[in-house]
Order: sequence, then C-alpha cells, then structure tokens
Amino acid sequence: MRTRSRLVGRSVAALAVTVGLTLSSDFMPTRHAAAAAKSTIYFTSIGDVNVADLYRNTLIPDFNKAFPQYTVKFTEILHGINDQSLVVDNMTAAMNAGKSSVNLDVYEDSPLNYVYPAGKTFKDYFLPLTVKDIPNIAKIDPKVQAPAYGYGVAYRASAVTLVYNSQQVSTPPKTYSQLLAWIKANPGKFTYCSPADGGSGDYFVAAAIRSVMSASDYAALRKGYNTGLEKHWPKAWAILKALEPDLYQNGYHPSGNVAVLNLLAKGTISMGTAWSDQGLSALAKGVLPSYMHMTQLNPPFPGGPAFMSVPKLAQNPAGAKVFLNFILSPAEQAKIAVAIQGFPGIEFKYLPASVVKHFGTIASGYDTGWPGGPYDKDLQRLWKLNVPSS
Repeated sequence: MRTRSRLVGRSVAALAVTVGLTLSSDFMPTRHAAAAAKSTIYFTSIGDVNVADLYRNTLIPDFNKAFPQYTVKFTEILHGINDQSLVVDNMTAAMNAGKSSVNLDVYEDSPLNYVYPAGKTFKDYFLPLTVKDIPNIAKIDPKVQAPAYGYGVAYRASAVTLVYNSQQVSTPPKTYSQLLAWIKANPGKFTYCSPADGGSGDYFVAAAIRSVMSASDYAALRKGYNTGLEKHWPKAWAILKALEPDLYQNGYHPSGNVAVLNLLAKGTISMGTAWSDQGLSALAKGVLPSYMHMTQLNPPFPGGPAFMSVPKLAQNPAGAKVFLNFILSPAEQAKIAVAIQGFPGIEFKYLPASVVKHFGTIASGYDTGWPGGPYDKDLQRLWKLNVPSS
C-alpha cells in the first residue's frame, strides 16, 4: 500500500532533472564491491525534505557514532519523482549488462510499489528481510509489516485521525457510525477533502466502504485486486451521498489535506479528518490552536507504513541490514516519532512513556486492512461519479 506521499500528486516535476544528476553518480554499477562492502552503505531516500533532514542531521550521524566502521552515502529523490526510472529501470539495465552489484544498499520504499519487466517481480529485484537478519523486526506489529510481504521493513507510519475543536465538541464520536450521526446532528461543521486530492479524504471514504463490507470480504481485499469484492460499495456511496447536505457548505470538499486543517484552524468547521503527522505538526507549530484535539475511532481509520528495502544487487547487503536494525532500535524510533510527528515503525510499547503521551489517544494505532493500489483508483473514480452534488 502506498503511503500518503504516494496518494498526493507530485507537482515539482522540475526537480527530476536535478535529482537524476545527483543520483546517477552514486548509482553506477560498482566494480569494486568487495572493497566497498567493508565500509560503505549507499542509502537512497524518497521522502520529503523533513525526512531527508532527519537522516542527514540525526539518524545517519547516530549510526556513524555507533558503527564507525561504516560510512553512509546518502542520496535523496525528493518526493520520489521519477523513482521508477532512477531505481528499478537502472537496476534492470545493470542486470542486463551482467553487473553483479550497484551502489544502492538501502532504498526507502516498498518493492511492491513498482512495475517490473515481463516475467519479473519484486522478488527478482529485492532481498527478503527476516528477524534472523534484522532482529528488531520482531518489535514491529506483524499487521504493519505484512504489506511488504517480507521484502521491506516498516520504519515509520502515518494514519488518518479525527481532529476536533474541544471548545465546541466536549465528547467526540468513538465509532464511524457515531461520527456520521454527529455530522447529521451538526450540519455544516464537518467536511473531508476530495479523495483524489488527499489521503485523509480517501481514507474517510475507505472507512465508509469498510462499514458496508463483511469482515471476510474486507480482509480479502488484501489478497489481490478483485472487482467482485466491490459489489457492496454502492451502499457506501448511498451513505456518503445522503451525508452531502450536512457537510460544510452543503457538500464542499476542499482540495487537499492541508485545506481541511486550515478550515479547522479558522474555526470554520468543528471537526475533520487529518493525517496524524500533519495534525501533530500543526499543533506543535501553533498552526492549529491548542484546543484542537486529535482522536482515533474504533475501529480506527486506515493508515500506512513507509518501508525500507535492500536490493538484490546491493554491494553491501550485510551493512544494509545492520543499518536497518539500527533504525528500528527504540532510541532511533523515538527520535523519528518526535522529529516528523509520525508513528514509529515498531510498537509504541517499546518507546518511552513521554513519546506515547505525546501521541495521546491516536497511539491506539490504525487500520492496516485497506489495500490501496487499484482499489484506491476505483474508490476515487466511483466516489466522484456517485457522491458529490457537483
């Protein structure tokens, strides 16, 4: 499942040229893999600026202190622009040229997010990662780890949550059905962004779909794309269509996640959906006033982890696994959670009490059952066709 960065459109295409030039010098197939493997780990990230800063300023320096025998060479593909070509296509070219390794040891994404040549899969390009190789994987909830099928390590995450004005809402809804009832009873005080323009809206709609599916059918979504499992979705469209007149401005859906936070900050609406990291960051920076609170429903809204993987052509796979195990250590996970206001990859029970307190009720977790991918495309297309009034 793609994380929020994959749901939101990429608009900085001009950066692809600069990124390509930056990456190409470090990505060329190496001729001296044995020598490089003793000390160098090549790590490429596709995160946003805040994620890159976290690595450059905190996590990599921490790793260098703990493991001085390694040098981490860090490359950033900002927002993952052109990552298919820069990563998978380059590995394909290296394979076709008979190269045994490339200067890419750790890659910040799930191998399942890419298209591979005919007859090939992610298993031909990336290594399986197990507790034997990376002991701290045992600290990750298996449901969080599952979407990468053992070929990626979940090291951070984000989830959709409910943000509400505590001055206007003394007791927030605890379930999705209670949330729908609250919206009906408080017309104009809630909205969600268009699903195609932001994951917080996408996952609000996914929760509606979950509410009309049997538990077995919902679980089957993760087993592969099957449009037959969408047979009950019209019930969700009917629920959401009936909700439209009770939303802000009789069915206004802002463009993007941030637009919903802006409406909340201005007091225009009393409640809305928001990503956990964006909401916590807005509170920390004072963009959202302190009386805005965040909570999670039961069952929770969907969320998704960000993964790290190790290519089969990695020139230093042993060093890569040491690096990944370090990133999953409780001390570094706590730094990740605080620095980027995101869920840790490992379970909260392994983190300091102060970090758990910082996340409050949303530390209860998130739904890992929504598969995204082609189902997201169907959700967005069918929602647009069946729900909005205009």
